[in-house]
Amino acid sequence: MELSDDGDKLIIHYKFTDKDVDSVIRLHKALDKHLRDINCGRLEYWYEEDQLVEEIKDICRDGVHQIGMTRIADSPKDGVVDRNLKVHGTKNVYVCSSSVFPTSGQANPTFFLGACAIRLADYIK
Repeated sequence: MELSDDGDKLIIHYKFTDKDVDSVIRLHKALDKHLRDINCGRLEYWYEEDQLVEEIKDICRDGVHQIGMTRIADSPKDGVVDRNLKVHGTKNVYVCSSSVFPTSGQANPTFFLGACAIRLADYIK
């Protein structure tokens, strides 16, 4: 993310890696298997399997949750915040947002964000 030259607009450079797309496909396959195993349902894909990678990249253009922009990492070289959500190199700046997640599971991250918020509150107190 960056501000435009006039400082009025936020420019988002949003990209999916092949690893991100692969995790989406694997997650959906696991969910389909589980639904079938418990005789509860199944997933039906809109596209043929050989089209999934390109279709996922095409569908996921903007990202509502902005995941991965302030990633959790052990060092500032690899991310923005540490395991306690503290911005590397600061004394008292924390980020509690889905932006700290390294990648997206292609689902609403609210539950996990709530867990992070509770963990951060316990750490700060």
